[in-house]
Amino acid sequence: MTQLLYPYRSLFSPVKVNSLTLKNRLVMAPLGNISMASETGRPDPAMIAYFEERGRGGVGLITSGLVPVSFGIDHSLSEPGGLTYFPKILGSRTYYAGWRDLAHAVHAAGAHFFIQLSAGLGRVGNPQCLVNQKKFPVSSSLNPNYYLPAVPCLPLSGRKLKKIVRNFGQAAADSQVATIDGVYLHGHEGYLLEQMSNRAFNRRKLGRYADWQAFGIDIVKEIRERTGPDYPI
Repeated sequence: MTQLLYPYRSLFSPVKVNSLTLKNRLVMAPLGNISMASETGRPDPAMIAYFEERGRGGVGLITSGLVPVSFGIDHSLSEPGGLTYFPKILGSRTYYAGWRDLAHAVHAAGAHFFIQLSAGLGRVGNPQCLVNQKKFPVSSSLNPNYYLPAVPCLPLSGRKLKKIVRNFGQAAADSQVATIDGVYLHGHEGYLLEQMSNRAFNRRKLGRYADWQAFGIDIVKEIRERTGPDYPI
């Protein structure tokens, strides 16, 4: 078996992530879970069954798709009436119960589960919010929307960015209590966290977040403060 796995001889051996031991090094990467939860954002039985089935396949770690923590700030995340295509974890105990049930199902299938927390979409969000909510999309600075460059994405204030940071901490703390094993930070491919960390999009001149590294650092510090030293990030 070892020879057959060359050069990946350690693929099926355990590995530690902070205090967590995974049974192997097979990880289901974050994939889009748009429209998998209910329209209110609660993980529903179909979403739970989806992740549970993948846990039965023998993978060591499963990760959710992006779960925004910036509802009410990033207007592209919601539809009129507060409905959304994305799962939620903040704002209602019913969301928490859904994530707890999902984590328990994945654990029963033999895998561990991380939640991918997102600062939001920023300039890659749907500009339709300008039509159906009369609110502009947002970004790190005044940037064109990715899909409709004629639509400006307004810069988030320092106060709102600090609110997102606090929301990360609360979402991570809720995840920990819901027996979710750790958190991923959604920072790739032009989404809001990446926009804040990219000098091409973050052209702020004043305040804490003119430093392109500050937003991500503050998020990690906030999560660590809320969850303790051992919770995997």
